[in-house]
Amino acid sequence: MSLLRLDAITRQGIARRVLDRVSLELRQGECLALLGQAGSGRAAVLRAISGIEEIDEGRILMDGMDVTRLPPARRRIGHLFQHDPLYGHPTVFASVAAALPPPEGMVNATDIAERVQRLLALVGLTDDAGSMPAMLPTLKRRRLTLARVLAPEPRLLLVGEGFGIGDPARQPPRRWLRDIQQRTGLGMLLVAQNAEEALEIADRIAVLEKGRIAQIGAPEDLRRRPASDYVARLLGERLPTASPGQVEAARNGVWLPADALEVVAPGIGMPARVLGATMLGATMRLDLELLANGRQLEAEVPNMGIGSALPPGTIIGLRVRGAGLRNGMWAN
Repeated sequence: MSLLRLDAITRQGIARRVLDRVSLELRQGECLALLGQAGSGRAAVLRAISGIEEIDEGRILMDGMDVTRLPPARRRIGHLFQHDPLYGHPTVFASVAAALPPPEGMVNATDIAERVQRLLALVGLTDDAGSMPAMLPTLKRRRLTLARVLAPEPRLLLVGEGFGIGDPARQPPRRWLRDIQQRTGLGMLLVAQNAEEALEIADRIAVLEKGRIAQIGAPEDLRRRPASDYVARLLGERLPTASPGQVEAARNGVWLPADALEVVAPGIGMPARVLGATMLGATMRLDLELLANGRQLEAEVPNMGIGSALPPGTIIGLRVRGAGLRNGMWAN
């Protein structure tokens, strides 16, 4: 049984349909990213699921139960839409303790302390239990907000676009949030900040266009088989001109799969000029020009964190994997 199911939910705005028969499912422990342009309906989906805004048609089911008309407090959903000011409590410990659900029967101080310590350990704030929330650095304030959201033991996390900037020096944006979600086994639905983030951390991606689902599937499926130019552009791709493992001539050059080329130092492999580099999660797309004949091609290579070191104009070497790819491409 799915954790969350949307059955053709529709919400009418003043001049247009904000959501137009949106249907999707989320499994327990799954991370589903919503990707789309501004105004595509991503945030509206989260607001409808949370109960902040009512829908005009369709159903919202949690664990098979219709929650369409239930108030937000009864849906067991954690909301990470914006940053909690966190000014109302003297310590981090007290802030998390205040977010725990009301106890049944007599208050057990030891039990409360253990629950708070588990949450602080989960989000990496054990050493900050006695700190003042207002004095925490930005990343730790985000983590404290997450601990407070997890305190009532929600079944589902909804994450807005503006929440949860990670430490760019250590990990991609919001990777830390994904790590915690995997450890807890919660379902998570988040608005992706960009295509790179969606490709990096999501189990599946739902692309929205004008309030409708344009395509939904695993990141690799969307990248290899985008359903439209809109989906392809959002993912930083052009529509594929070859199936995996094959190479075909294309109007703008040649497309090569991720296992066809290796980037090496200039002078070792075939020289090529970088025209552009796009990070795509586990891989990186390179737009290249072969110096030998001026041919242009698009190629995918494993993401080794070298994208920032390949600005347009950089000369690299290319080593071809597989003799079958050599014929007719590099000469003339």
